[in-house]
Formats: sequence, C-alpha cells, structure tokens
Amino acid sequence: MAALRPLGRNFDIVKSFASESGAHYRHYRQEMDPVIKHVEYLSQKVNEAPSRGNTGGWEYAGSIPFTILLDWLNEHGYRMDQWARNEGGNGKATVHNYKTDPGVKSLFLRYFLSRDFAKLHTQHVTTKKQSSMVPASIIRQSVELNL
Repeated sequence: MAALRPLGRNFDIVKSFASESGAHYRHYRQEMDPVIKHVEYLSQKVNEAPSRGNTGGWEYAGSIPFTILLDWLNEHGYRMDQWARNEGGNGKATVHNYKTDPGVKSLFLRYFLSRDFAKLHTQHVTTKKQSSMVPASIIRQSVELNL
C-alpha cells in the first residue's frame, strides 16, 4: 500500500490520505483508551448519580467512536446520511427501540450494543447498573428462615 499522507487531527482521530494505482483512500485512526475512560466517567457521573442530582432522569447509554461507525458503514455499503436518518426504519431509533426496527441506525446499534463493545456502552448485561431492589420472594424466604 502507498504511504499515508497525514491530513490532520481532530481530538483523538488522525486523518490520512493515500493514492495507489489510481485509487484514492481515506484512512482514520483513533485511540480507544480515551473513549473508554470517557464512557466510564460519564457512566459514573450520570447513571450512578443520586436521584436528587438527576431530576430529569437522564441516562447515559454510551459513546460511539467515529472510526467504528465509519468501518461499519463502509463494510455494509451505507453512507453517513443514511445512518443519520435511520433510512428504512423509524426516524427516532434509540437504544430502547432498535431491536425490531429495520433501519440503518438500528442495524448498527444491534452490532454496536453487543458484548464486543461492552466497554463503550452501558446497555449490555455486564455493564448495566445493578438493581438495588430485592425481589419480594427472596425477602419472604429470608424472613421464614430467621423464624
């Protein structure tokens, strides 16, 4: 492959360009450690905040690194505008309704919100906030055992 010619840097994304045999290529590289630290920070600040500090009931779901999104779009033959509109599906796809929606963004969310990317979001069973509620059946069992 031809040598990469640097084009610039936006935060932690390094852009480059290369030409080989008349074909032109864009290249993006991104360090994931800062993204993972950002996800951990916001998860603690928002999702683990006491309810009096989060009166709006906000929830942090995760961060999608640009390079992962671009790789997926290129691999599946979609453009960024198709992803942004969720073409072919509900225009308001979210982390709560993506599982049955046929749109482009929903397809990406099914890919991204998997265990493979669990460090980048809070929607997987290994990263969801633990419930502090104890089921009533367990409370009854513990009371019966103490009698």
